[in-house]
Amino acid sequence: MSEKKSKKRAVKIIDWIVLIIAILVVFGFIYKITNGNITISGPQQKTVKIRYVLEVYPEDLAMLDHIKVGDQITEAKKTFQLFVTDVKIVPYESRRVTLYPEYGKGFKTSEGIGIVTIEGTVPLKGLAKSIGLQEVSPGNRIFLESRLYKLSSRVMSVEELDD
Repeated sequence: MSEKKSKKRAVKIIDWIVLIIAILVVFGFIYKITNGNITISGPQQKTVKIRYVLEVYPEDLAMLDHIKVGDQITEAKKTFQLFVTDVKIVPYESRRVTLYPEYGKGFKTSEGIGIVTIEGTVPLKGLAKSIGLQEVSPGNRIFLESRLYKLSSRVMSVEELDD
């Protein structure tokens, strides 16, 4: 009789452990989806209006022609309330960058860079302003991406705007 009771207790303990693990997995999944912004009323994020300036490095100068004022910024098919407000092309001396001198492999840099100004609202995560998974702060390298292009760039300045 006592052997049956101990087996039942063991089964109950295992059931409770499995239930607790399942609950933790569900909460972990919800935390991942909401990026940690779990509140009773649902995920809420503070947003802030910013203007930031990027220095864009194209492989070919003609790629800068695709950046137009009014383009909406995206990341992996997700759109943001950010729009290009100004585009300038600044010429600079083209040079050849050699990656592997022993093999003679390298590439020629473009003959100019783009200075792109973008304005809009971004979510505020703590003190960091971010576009999707990319943090927007001076000096950071991020991708400038829209429906038509994805270019490597460096954040030159970030300015918070009044509403």
